[in-house]
Amino acid sequence: MNYSSEERLDALASAYVLGTLEGRARRRFIRLMQQKTRIRERVWFWEQMLDPLNDRLEPQPPPAHVWPQIRARLGMAVAANDEPAPSRRWVSWAGGFATAAMVLAGLYLTVPGPAPVMVEQVAVFTDADGQTLWLLDVSDQQIAVRATGLVSVSAEYDYELWMVPADGGAPRSLGLMPEDGSLVLPLTEDLSADMVKAIAVSREAPGGSVTGAPAEVLYVTPLLST
Repeated sequence: MNYSSEERLDALASAYVLGTLEGRARRRFIRLMQQKTRIRERVWFWEQMLDPLNDRLEPQPPPAHVWPQIRARLGMAVAANDEPAPSRRWVSWAGGFATAAMVLAGLYLTVPGPAPVMVEQVAVFTDADGQTLWLLDVSDQQIAVRATGLVSVSAEYDYELWMVPADGGAPRSLGLMPEDGSLVLPLTEDLSADMVKAIAVSREAPGGSVTGAPAEVLYVTPLLST
């Protein structure tokens, strides 16, 4: 697909943020987002543009049958008193926002995009459904981390980022991950391609690992050179 058209790229990036880009198109877009800084920048831009719209909406509960169906597809037991899971406002209102996003796409040229950075490596953490949770850009002595609205937020735990060495050594912590918004982590480890097997996110007690090792590893992904 040709991404040289700014209007086409912004239409896809806004649809991705809204959740209306699905199936093979979404999987291909995620792969390209791992490879191209320009695509990640437009995704971040549309998250910033559309987040305020999301905050104005009241949560809408899904129909009562949705949660039992999800649990059944995941092979989980369905209790008689199952309550519907809380809905995300993006999903409930994605159809209406799709039109708004297309209108905004025609206006973005008047808004400056993020300043370019010398990104050396990137990573994208996704959940089991291919939905993006965090995007990472590694440049010079720092890691820029952006959390999407799909990251679960809780006062009972924190998320921690780990480097898994290629030599088989123990994972080493790179810092705590943001649960919303963005964060810049100082880079104190060598993340060159020949030193890293993968990077991972674990769930830890508040404040991070107390043992120096991951407690519950949730997500693992490669670190890709740009």
